Amino acid sequence: MSIPGAASPLFLATTAGADAGFQISRSLRFNSGDSAYLNRTPSSAGNRKTWTWSGWVKRSKITTLGGMFFNDTGNNDNTYGGIFFHTDGSFGFNGWGTQFRRTAALYRDLSAWMHCVVACDSTSSTAQHRMRIYVNGTEITDWTANSTISQNYEFSINIANEHRIGRVTGDYLNGYLAEVNFIDGSQLDPTSFGAFDDSGVWRPTDTAGLTFGTNGFRLQFADNSGATATTLGKDSSGNSNNWTPNNLSIGGFPYTASGSYTASLFYPSAGQPANVFNGNPSSYAFGNNQGSPHTATFTFGTPKPVAQSNLKIRAFKSDANGRVFINGTDMSSYLNAQSSGGLSTVDVSASFSFPLTITSFGVENMSNNSGALAQIFVDNAELIDGSAADIDSLIDTPTNGTQTDTGAGGEITGCYATLNPLAKSSGVTLSNGNLDASVGGDPSKVLSTIGMTSGKYYAEFTVSSGSINPGLATSATNLGNGFLGNDGGSWCYGSNGKKYHNDPGASGATYGATYTTGDVIGVAFDADNGSLTFYKNGATQGVAYTGLTSGPYFIAAGGSSSSYATNFGQRAFAHAAPSGYKSLNTASLPTPTIADGSLYFDTKLYTGNGSTQSITGYNFSPDFVWLKSRNQTYNHYLLDQIRGAGKVLHSNNTDATQNQSDTLTSFNSDGFSLDSRTGVNSNNNTFVGWAWDGGTSTVTNNDGSLASQVRASAASGFSIIKYTGNNTSGATVGHGLNAAPEFAIFRQIAVSNDWSVYSKAAGATGYLRLNLTDAFTTTSGQFNNTDPNSSVITLGGDHNVNGPSHEIICYAFAPVKGYSSFGRYSANTTSGSYPFIYTGFKPRWIMFKNISASWGWYIHDTARSVDNSASEHLIANYTNAESNYSIVDILSNGFKLTTVSEQWNHSTNDYIYIAFASNPFQANGGLAR
Repeated sequence: MSIPGAASPLFLATTAGADAGFQISRSLRFNSGDSAYLNRTPSSAGNRKTWTWSGWVKRSKITTLGGMFFNDTGNNDNTYGGIFFHTDGSFGFNGWGTQFRRTAALYRDLSAWMHCVVACDSTSSTAQHRMRIYVNGTEITDWTANSTISQNYEFSINIANEHRIGRVTGDYLNGYLAEVNFIDGSQLDPTSFGAFDDSGVWRPTDTAGLTFGTNGFRLQFADNSGATATTLGKDSSGNSNNWTPNNLSIGGFPYTASGSYTASLFYPSAGQPANVFNGNPSSYAFGNNQGSPHTATFTFGTPKPVAQSNLKIRAFKSDANGRVFINGTDMSSYLNAQSSGGLSTVDVSASFSFPLTITSFGVENMSNNSGALAQIFVDNAELIDGSAADIDSLIDTPTNGTQTDTGAGGEITGCYATLNPLAKSSGVTLSNGNLDASVGGDPSKVLSTIGMTSGKYYAEFTVSSGSINPGLATSATNLGNGFLGNDGGSWCYGSNGKKYHNDPGASGATYGATYTTGDVIGVAFDADNGSLTFYKNGATQGVAYTGLTSGPYFIAAGGSSSSYATNFGQRAFAHAAPSGYKSLNTASLPTPTIADGSLYFDTKLYTGNGSTQSITGYNFSPDFVWLKSRNQTYNHYLLDQIRGAGKVLHSNNTDATQNQSDTLTSFNSDGFSLDSRTGVNSNNNTFVGWAWDGGTSTVTNNDGSLASQVRASAASGFSIIKYTGNNTSGATVGHGLNAAPEFAIFRQIAVSNDWSVYSKAAGATGYLRLNLTDAFTTTSGQFNNTDPNSSVITLGGDHNVNGPSHEIICYAFAPVKGYSSFGRYSANTTSGSYPFIYTGFKPRWIMFKNISASWGWYIHDTARSVDNSASEHLIANYTNAESNYSIVDILSNGFKLTTVSEQWNHSTNDYIYIAFASNPFQANGGLAR
């Protein structure tokens, strides 16, 4: 697909107002199945009246409580309570019996980061200022619970009792936390922790200059050399108010073992160094075998776990028989003879190459170990027990920065892809930050949270049990039916060595080696050239598929009665990616053409005054304006620069253009001016104004057989076209976009008639009516069974689009990655599996239409529906006032239907949608809504 505006200047976000040099290096993953949390008990109470908590969070599950900062040691509001997410996605502060604050907004975006601030000062004379909550830099004022807080009230926070992060009572957070700050004694607004860049995206800033107060702390989770209070839970504020990790792992490293040994080299409870030796190293060492000499060998593969320079061993030796070899070199002379229970820590001033083989042998006499190796460190990072999939210290963070990705994994920060809870079969259960999956008995599928349209990307799947089939999918794959590879929208590599695509009979085609539990399957997708290659344990199996050029594509997996772990690069890959391939995260995505959608489309709300007024604040001079009263049953008013100010069409009827000079009187540099007409400016009534940029001038276009007047913004993929029809099938008209339109609206200007709509997603074999509820009608009369190309739109002979000697206006839209999307989805009425539609951006405006049945054109925008679930909607073909009904969650990377209804999700019906962005997923760094 060509990109409109390829020759136009790029419009990219900069970090004006934000801290461009600051980058959050790591996050900490919390998994309820591990009972993971941090805890700390202050030695004395701090300021319980005035304090601020700030943290970045990326949720991985909605239906469980998510404790972020909590004291649960008491039994009343003053000794119990804290900050957490409720099971519906709302967020707030609860006490023992009081909901102090609970947001009306539902935060159900599981693909991206959000920033939360709770700032309290009960000494304030203004009751509502005693607890203030902010999300992504904006203060929350809409509540479902809003209790009065008495002046000088002492909160449960900052009491001298145990506090917890990631846990509220017996409920644990499922998600990631990064850059957690607590300020003891000050009520701060979010500008102390972040700032908006020039695209309106909230970015983190460095908090090093803040005054934290006595019990204040800053948790950056940056030191993952150990899972202790002085490493993973270290306070970097300068206060040394460290937090103790519980059931949080700094990971392991793949190894193979051979020989006879009684216990693992690694301590059995990963992430808990305090329990390593327990006063008896023989319980945890290898190299001992009762009554007879023996050899035990551990080999660590490549790549190395850390940037290796020096190796340090901690070992035990009681007599001359004990020996330890490293890569064949006898290291025993470094070990001091010790009595039972003693240990030697030895720094070996030499670089050892990987693979690294360590061999220990000796004699066990029941009371002594003759040669027992207890711990291994490389550059002070301990090689510990457990799969790499257990690592909870990850580089998935809400910052991108300028970085180099060599394909090793674990290198660059950004919002990483995970498996998507909103795009999976019901038989898939996700855990561990949505990087682990278990599948029931029926074949099931799950897609990644990030789609790919260009670039080269690599991910790994480690088989934990059963048979899995990793691969690739598009949104067209049927998540409710069958295995990955069974339909035209999915491709996979099966454990039997076969590959599958569009293969409902599961016959498969010969491809590569078989694989089983413990094997690592790499998926390498070259979206630039459309090729898919699989790897087994680092060995290529050859190119499996080519011609994959109609994305977006998603890393995906399927299986039945199986489980697996996924890595998109948020930790080191088990095997380096092929040359030129990158991890899948926002920092690796291509730079968007449009970083700020409001440069080309925006929505403004206003209240009529019954006189004249100018609606301002658009970041462009509008060329197409669509107005509608929100609270009255007035017509829709559509106006454009080519027909001129005051020349009105109504999307809800067949009226010809009306000259109404008392409507929109001028198109201005940052908006438009209105006169007193009731339908657009009646006193005290509420209105919405949707506006698009259509370029700077109107030109004659002779690309088609019909000359046209065109006003086009190639950069944003929108043009206004006026032409005179000739009633000839196959006639063409130029559109000026340099890319093929995928959605276009047609209307005769001076004749009363229906609107015609072309949608590529519905097909050029028929049409839709903007002013009617009609389902898709098949006929060649409208568009001659021909999709538009990059220069012209082909017309049939029907009078609605090509009437003889009739002037016709057309609004044409071509997709721009990260800014606009025009597509189709099928209903899914299974609870928990309602359709998720990936757009690659945070939508600002969406219009839906059921093309299988007679239903209207439903319009949503985030100016009217500020929060999820987005409910306020208008209908393009009706004069109805705005209605409120929970329909859709608008998310950082698309939207999710939340109900079953014929209008937008019913039975086996198909739907089209049209969407425009506020920010692309890459530019917003994966910032949740």
